[in-house]
Amino acid sequence: MFLVPAHLGIFYNVSIYIILRMATPATISLIQGSKYAKREAKFKSHFNGEKIVENFTGDNNAAALANFAIVEQKVQEIDSLQQQYQAWSDYYVGLQTNASDSAGKAIAPKNEYNGKNVVMTDAIYYITDEGNMKWWPNPEILSASFGKYGVPDTQVDSGLDANNLPAGTNLKMGSAMRLGQSVGHEGSNVFVDRATIKPSGQYQGCFAYSQSTTLLNTENMLKNVDGSNFNTYESCLAAAGNNNNKWFGLSNSYCYGSNEDFTPAPLGLKMLWHSDTASSTPGNVARVTNDGHLIVESSSGDLLYKTPNPDRDCSDWGGGQTLQSNPDYQCAFFLTLQGDYNMCIKNGSPVNWYGASWCTMTNGQSKGPNPLWVASKGKTGVETLSTNDAGLSANEWIGSVDGGIQLIMQEDGDLVLYTADPSTYTAGMQTCVKDADGNEGGRNYSYALYQNVDVADNSRIGQVGYITEDSIMKLYPAQSVGRGTTYKQFPGMDSGGNDLGASNGTLEECEAVCNANAECAGYVYQAETTTCFPKNNKMYPVGGKQALASTDMYVRDFTVDNDISCNKDISAVDSERMSHYLYGGVMRSNAKCGLASTVAPMQGGMKGASQQLQAISKQIVEDINFIMDQNDELIDKMGISKSSYAEMAKQYETSMVKLTDQRTQQGVTNHIVDDTGLYVTHENFMYGFWLFLMIALVFITIGFMRK
Repeated sequence: MFLVPAHLGIFYNVSIYIILRMATPATISLIQGSKYAKREAKFKSHFNGEKIVENFTGDNNAAALANFAIVEQKVQEIDSLQQQYQAWSDYYVGLQTNASDSAGKAIAPKNEYNGKNVVMTDAIYYITDEGNMKWWPNPEILSASFGKYGVPDTQVDSGLDANNLPAGTNLKMGSAMRLGQSVGHEGSNVFVDRATIKPSGQYQGCFAYSQSTTLLNTENMLKNVDGSNFNTYESCLAAAGNNNNKWFGLSNSYCYGSNEDFTPAPLGLKMLWHSDTASSTPGNVARVTNDGHLIVESSSGDLLYKTPNPDRDCSDWGGGQTLQSNPDYQCAFFLTLQGDYNMCIKNGSPVNWYGASWCTMTNGQSKGPNPLWVASKGKTGVETLSTNDAGLSANEWIGSVDGGIQLIMQEDGDLVLYTADPSTYTAGMQTCVKDADGNEGGRNYSYALYQNVDVADNSRIGQVGYITEDSIMKLYPAQSVGRGTTYKQFPGMDSGGNDLGASNGTLEECEAVCNANAECAGYVYQAETTTCFPKNNKMYPVGGKQALASTDMYVRDFTVDNDISCNKDISAVDSERMSHYLYGGVMRSNAKCGLASTVAPMQGGMKGASQQLQAISKQIVEDINFIMDQNDELIDKMGISKSSYAEMAKQYETSMVKLTDQRTQQGVTNHIVDDTGLYVTHENFMYGFWLFLMIALVFITIGFMRK
């Protein structure tokens, strides 16, 4: 027996088979034809072995008895085979109907919902550029995905029912959306031309500014095309990311970027203690209070820091001393930077004091005397700060007698006790401070060093992939990616190094030189000197690009070797977006795209159905031939019409011939459905369907070629 088509092939299950059967136009099968039904009823009413045998004479009785059961079995087998033939025919037509619908959608205009989050009656869907409906599993995933990796940050109401879409909507069900999945560019190609759009800088510390430091070389200074500085953390970060730099630094509103590893020079400053009161709002002041504390206040008078020693009053100095018992002590307090490099709050005055109420315990930690910080050069001219003094504001300081330590109120509002290494310290050197955006920036003779922690994404630069209709990325192998003869221009830019020589000539001649060299990935042209610099594949976007007013950079566009059914367009994306596409394996040069990829499995299903139809037809013909070879008298007594069976055999033989014909393998088959219980050929219908499908494919292909 032959398998029914419900589980034929990997692409169609029982439910699809039922749908295809229901979608098939109403037909009259072999065993339901009125003429066949009448003959069958007559046969069954008179079919009695004993009666037939009684009418035979002589030796014919033995032949009748021997063949009666076999003929009966063959007749019943033919009935069963015809039912199977009918089922496979319906299945075949169902596949063709499905393919026809796909072709219609492929050549129909794009719908208004492509590339949007669309609210329908049952769920919210993201609609791909190819019309696939990808549902959001829950609101949390949708909310977390808004505005990321190509997902729109809005949604639109449609009023549509996903299970009952109006005709012409041109939408089809896709897979579920996943958290962090990239979307967009479906049905076309993408390549990575830059690192992550939003790199993250990891602060490494504050170091001494020196021209001997590799990072701070003049050629590593990052500037806008107009020559202006990237003077904030965010702008410097973006410039370093755009230039694919591993390191970047900020110093006095200058931005530097480099990929070379180096050993940063020590700043020469060491923090011994600080109040930890840095703020984006300037104006902090440090002073000594009448109750014996060192405090830091904001410009509005808010208390930001207070030393942890107990409050004091003038009736108790400690150690049994009081104002009354020792009138030489004044009711006052002062801060002092001692000769042992400890900073303390003491009771009394610098000339008449008793005991300390609080100290930093930094004695012995100085790196040595520093003539630039000696007490006489500080705000008060001495090593102390008293309750009667106004306090320390931004950039004001006091030093120890020999300059071994310095207490300074920094611009960022942090009160810091420093020591300096005289061998590396430079006059006027300042440590890094927090800028208004809360990030560290260098000041005089210092710079804030950051590492671009996203540089690993540079490994994806130059990758090319195809995005399927369901937002799956298939990566092209290196041998399928080439360079075309069109270029993208970057005015006022250069990509240093990676030269393939140099020559003089016009812009057109420079481009011709690059086109003729398979290793040329682009060129830099200097119009003033008519100089051409062809570049290898290490140029931008693999390498960096630098602003240079006298040159323009031209990057050669990629090309892809893919099937004629696939789009040739290539769009640029950043490495982060590329990394978030769901990976679907390698994009082969013979892989079908769009309509061709949809129809390919249907063709496989129809091929399998065709093989089943051929086998069934062959078996029916063999059974009929067996019956035709029997005794005419027996056949006549059984009510079998030899002429009808002969015609039936002829038509099934014709079916086998057509099914083995190359054109038949593409869709032209016979459907046995007429009222006589035999068949009516559907060649015209099948031929029209495949002609329509062919036109659709050609239409789409021409569209790709025009692009």
